[in-house]
Amino acid sequence: MSNIVRSNDKINQMINTGKLAQYGGFKNYIINGGFDIWQRGTNGGANDGYADADRFITAKVLSRGKSDATTYPLGFSSAYKITKNNTQDSQIIQRVEFPKDKIKTITNGRTFTFSAWVLSDVTNVIENIYIIKQGTSSNAYEARSNTSGFVNSLDIGNSANIWKRISMTFTFDWGYEAGDCIEVRIDPANNVAATLHTTGWQLEEGSVATPFEHRPYGLELSLCQRYYWKPAYMRFALPVAYNGSTAENWGSFFYTTTMRTTPSLINTGYAFIGHHADIPTIAIYPNHLDAAYNGSSFRSNGGTLVINGGALDAEL
Repeated sequence: MSNIVRSNDKINQMINTGKLAQYGGFKNYIINGGFDIWQRGTNGGANDGYADADRFITAKVLSRGKSDATTYPLGFSSAYKITKNNTQDSQIIQRVEFPKDKIKTITNGRTFTFSAWVLSDVTNVIENIYIIKQGTSSNAYEARSNTSGFVNSLDIGNSANIWKRISMTFTFDWGYEAGDCIEVRIDPANNVAATLHTTGWQLEEGSVATPFEHRPYGLELSLCQRYYWKPAYMRFALPVAYNGSTAENWGSFFYTTTMRTTPSLINTGYAFIGHHADIPTIAIYPNHLDAAYNGSSFRSNGGTLVINGGALDAEL
């Protein structure tokens, strides 16, 4: 068993070394680019941030959620949709993880192409494509766009009510190493009211937009769960254990994949079986949760804790 590497652990290793798109035939650095994974739900309302499609951030919209288009590009069955008014500087974003503060070494001098399918009731709806380095270290923020000198070729025009594949080819030229991720962002024109559908987001090395990489659904879900995971429930068996000489009820709940960092626990309610209805002490780690009862909450016959409707968030 020691020689067997779980596929999820291998995925995490590839992401942590910046090599996800270099092994196993993976070429697309975007996760959930076909908009097939919707753990948070399919209607994000007018909310900013993460609210619907996995791994995608949206800002400054009237509405957002799963597309209701009647047709899709060949090979696709899902897309993203936003609506906006003529004063909103709307944005659709994905943050692509790289090893911390090594982005310049990994990417500079390499040519990449971003491509995506768009459908809109407005002609030439996409005004800008941004490639932005972000992070928590000093000098992490550096922004490039289709108006910057680093762009080699650009095709972002579209006709109304027809699916069009847009693309931008560029060569990375960061000034600083600092950064945790590269943000890929498309901005519709801010002076028009529009409905925009999009799918098939792909960021790949090379100067040509090649056909979209359709990865297996289970693999794409595992990639998403590194950043956000919403299980049906989290169930802890809580037998009697000892913390030193102190008896307590203690148990663990392990995730399906190790998360990017220690996540936040989003909790909507507890259920207790054979135990006091007290809130347990919960310790959170990148790959599991520990729950414990001690003191007046201790039960000599143990019990079970269930977290209903909870989620774990480790997004960038």
